[in-house]
Amino acid sequence: MKKILFALTIGIMPFVCNSQGVNLIYSFTNYVSTDNESYVAVNTSIDASSIEYVQKDNGKYQAELEMTLIVYTDTLYTKAMYAEKKIVLSPEIASPESRNFISLYDIQKVSLPNGTYPFYLKVKDKNSSSKFVEARDKIIVNYTKDDVTVSGITLVSSFEKTKTNNVFGKPNGYDIYPYLFEKLTAEAKQMTVYAEIYNVDKLFGNNAPYIINVAIEDYNTSKVVAGVAGKRTKTNAKNMETVFETLNITDLPKGFYNVTVEVRDTNNMLYADRKYAFYKDGNSFETFVANDETYLDNITDINDLIDDIESLYPLANKIEREFIDNELHNKTIEQLRNFLYGYWANNYAINPEEGYREYHKRALYAKQHFTAPTKKAYYTDMGRVYMIYGEPDNIIDERYKQNTGIKPNNNVDLGIDPDIVYANTTAFTYLPYQMWRYNQTPFGEANRTFVFYAPMNNISEYRLLHSDAKGETTTLFWERVLSRNILPEYTEGDAGVQFKRGY
Repeated sequence: MKKILFALTIGIMPFVCNSQGVNLIYSFTNYVSTDNESYVAVNTSIDASSIEYVQKDNGKYQAELEMTLIVYTDTLYTKAMYAEKKIVLSPEIASPESRNFISLYDIQKVSLPNGTYPFYLKVKDKNSSSKFVEARDKIIVNYTKDDVTVSGITLVSSFEKTKTNNVFGKPNGYDIYPYLFEKLTAEAKQMTVYAEIYNVDKLFGNNAPYIINVAIEDYNTSKVVAGVAGKRTKTNAKNMETVFETLNITDLPKGFYNVTVEVRDTNNMLYADRKYAFYKDGNSFETFVANDETYLDNITDINDLIDDIESLYPLANKIEREFIDNELHNKTIEQLRNFLYGYWANNYAINPEEGYREYHKRALYAKQHFTAPTKKAYYTDMGRVYMIYGEPDNIIDERYKQNTGIKPNNNVDLGIDPDIVYANTTAFTYLPYQMWRYNQTPFGEANRTFVFYAPMNNISEYRLLHSDAKGETTTLFWERVLSRNILPEYTEGDAGVQFKRGY
């Protein structure tokens, strides 16, 4: 969690306050020590241009800050369990103008057991009687010692080999200076990520192989972003492992994303993960220039362009969806063309025209088959899945299937009592449903199935009930819903068998 105070305001920062001169941003990152105790790193970055530098006897200039940090055990801020007041000196600089390019970093490591702790921070400029800043917040710690855990994720501003012990030193042998903002510039070409993983040996066994996966996901869909390479590392289990990876984000379009660190076994089963939300800036569609692109010039009806842009809704990021929802009908035909040119240039840089034409074919099919009485195809569940995943490899279409028998689900799979006994269930007819099976999804997952059903037998619009694809709707007792609540929980009928087989 991070907070930005005072002048350093960016679009996705949730909390902004007003100071009396000192500008800073702080964050909390949860870690585990070598003796398996939880602690929190309180990271602070101070904007040097907001504080005073004074000339020293050697002719150089230096800033001096008084920093007070207190962690309390009670919401009345009366019982302190950690308190630190210290002086922070800036590096010496040749002239005060140089401070415009400097940030001052501080890290304090606070050992805390599980719980919620009120937090107080005050930073005072010692060279000014009026410049100071105060903040009150809370720190949350929730660590289970025997579980596989991924620490908080740190974006790295810079790093260097550790020469002497210091608060910036990490177990991987580097001093790491955090980048505390959640906004990356349009010019950013790479992103370096640091995290730690604990207790993997307790799950898999010491030295057993497992997978560390680092990837960038769309913030809205949790889908891995196509065309942006992540890092997948096979390593051997031990008590603590560091993750220190640099990802190429040159081709990452403007939008909201998560960088995620995952722990998986060699069968790709997910056991633990951690996400960090960030925003990548970029050129607005308003300023996009098509240059030599002409493949949309023959579209002269503004309604056709509006329809093309609306069809992107299932794939659109947060900013693009806000544009579609609020501004689409207020733009000129040239602005709409620029939006489309920009979208396909950002997402299919190798051949934007081919990307557009293939997606346009998919949109036409969706309009013909998935349009509902009150919704365009792109806003229905079936239409959305089709637009994102494409044509399924197999479709099971059951209008009024009768169940022929039931059995308890696999006890190992569900982790239930192996001695549980179910009463006999009378025959029933399922609600109308379809299952779409994908042998391979665009996001690298194999054998994923979507279950759509028609509530109240209304087959004019099927709703997504359940899927085992990452980031999609998951319903624990989906087959019970499909059976009109007749099938007992933890029981598998014919539809459940179809889901497992894929046919």
